[in-house]
Amino acid sequence: MRRSPAAFALATVLVASAVASAQQPSVEPDRPDQTSRPTTLPRGAAQVEGGVVFERTSPDERAFRVEATLRFGLTDRIELRFEGEPFVHLWDGEETSGLGDLTLSIRYRFRDARQDSLWPALAVQPYVTLPTADEPIGTERTDFGLIFIAGFDLPGGFGAAFNAEVAAIGQRDPDGYLIQALASAGIGRELIADKLGAYAEVLFSSQDEHDGRGRVGIGTGLSWKVARRLAVDLGFETTVAGRGPDYVIRSGLSVLLHP
Repeated sequence: MRRSPAAFALATVLVASAVASAQQPSVEPDRPDQTSRPTTLPRGAAQVEGGVVFERTSPDERAFRVEATLRFGLTDRIELRFEGEPFVHLWDGEETSGLGDLTLSIRYRFRDARQDSLWPALAVQPYVTLPTADEPIGTERTDFGLIFIAGFDLPGGFGAAFNAEVAAIGQRDPDGYLIQALASAGIGRELIADKLGAYAEVLFSSQDEHDGRGRVGIGTGLSWKVARRLAVDLGFETTVAGRGPDYVIRSGLSVLLHP
């Protein structure tokens, strides 16, 4: 049977379009979970992530926050990040509203996972938090830190990540810095044609004030890729030991701006 040149040309265009669409990057949210994966945006890519957070520590201690993150792919392995809270409202006997702190960081992915190896993908992320918030929203001191990130590909379509962090938290009484240790581990899986993802995680942080207490928390949530450039999410977190919020509800979206 003979095929017409027009039909052959049409089939070629359709196949090429499908291949090109498959090769285009899609949005890869780094939220709403608190355990980061060692992924970085491709060179030249830009992504914005944001949402709202409501947390309650006690009936008299509550907070509403607006989160925003800008991510830029400097190379295929280095990503520049700006993270902040454009608006914070606290209820703690009195009501306070204002701007939150701004964090600048760089994520460097120095090792990729391999199918024939048990070694995970690895990345490091140094950061500095600038005191753009007034007390009691912020400490009005500059903080520093370094996050070590590991990501694992597991059987059955599961993925896992582990974060280990050390931070220098600025203090006023007494003046100086307090070294804080943080760690988290999460596991997740893509569902429904890789559009819907679910996760669960465990969180630990030591005290961030000299008279404070450490915390152990757990969290879970969902992320749904609505389109190639858009994802929405919903997360829940609670404290199971130590001093921390009774619960945290987080919801937002991620948008791939370019390419």
